Amino acid sequence: MINLGCLPRRVHIETSTACNSNCIICPHSKITRKGTIDVERVKKIISEELIEYKNDIDLVEFHNYNEPFLNFELFYELASYVKSFLGKYKVGAVTNGSIMDKQMALKIIELRLQHLFFSVDGFSKDVYEQQRVGLNRDEVYNNINLFCEVSQIQSGIIPLISFTVTEKNKHEVGDFKNYWKARRINISIQGCDGRGGPDKEPVFSKDCNSGPCTYALDGIYILSNLDVVPCCLDWSGQAVMGNLGQQSLKEILEGDKYDLFRQLHLAWRKNEIPLCRDCQTHMAYSPGKGTYFGYLETIREG
Repeated sequence: MINLGCLPRRVHIETSTACNSNCIICPHSKITRKGTIDVERVKKIISEELIEYKNDIDLVEFHNYNEPFLNFELFYELASYVKSFLGKYKVGAVTNGSIMDKQMALKIIELRLQHLFFSVDGFSKDVYEQQRVGLNRDEVYNNINLFCEVSQIQSGIIPLISFTVTEKNKHEVGDFKNYWKARRINISIQGCDGRGGPDKEPVFSKDCNSGPCTYALDGIYILSNLDVVPCCLDWSGQAVMGNLGQQSLKEILEGDKYDLFRQLHLAWRKNEIPLCRDCQTHMAYSPGKGTYFGYLETIREG
């Protein structure tokens, strides 16, 4: 269902642009904004502004162009804050899985997240470490298995393990699926959307149709510099709708820029928006089940 108004169903918060990997699908190295988000401003947004949309928001997710668990204390502080104001099962997180221990797993389970995504784009050590440069395949797999074991004991969440398909790893999809299905873990297989640009991996997903994009209409992304953009593919701020350091969330959501953006989508004229014209991905969102983009298939084994 397309959100025809200006009420966000998803809010994604990029707490920083710090990351410990240089993935071949990601434009992270090109991002010029640096530093950590204004924590006190985010808390005010949660307690005084998001609360107005409490009944409409399905998800507040901590992730964008960063590894949120590099500063786990900050993630836990803000996720707990969201939980206290909006309620449990409304917080989500995406991680590369490189940082995890038993105590961290217990704290994540305590938060009662809606979902936890582990982004894992390879099965063998060689292919994985070619895809996610700087990370150790065996450590990541061990970390995910540790979380799953702790979560099962504590009646926590079943995580989702995602695999972004490229020409370099497509031959490992079968082994990846078999490994995680045997452990009864949720799996998402999606094609590379080409967001990294010409010097990164090309598109490996279905063509985007010309109709309105539910993902861009239903969600907002708060970047680490407090810019608000409508889509995760906007890593460079092509379609900044406003800045929360200078405006309220309501002012941005009801502003002329966002109104024009929505009207062009709903009129099937999104190709007039540079960000959307160049998009090669079909976007979709399933409330309460997490977010998927450019997916080839999603297998839920839990």
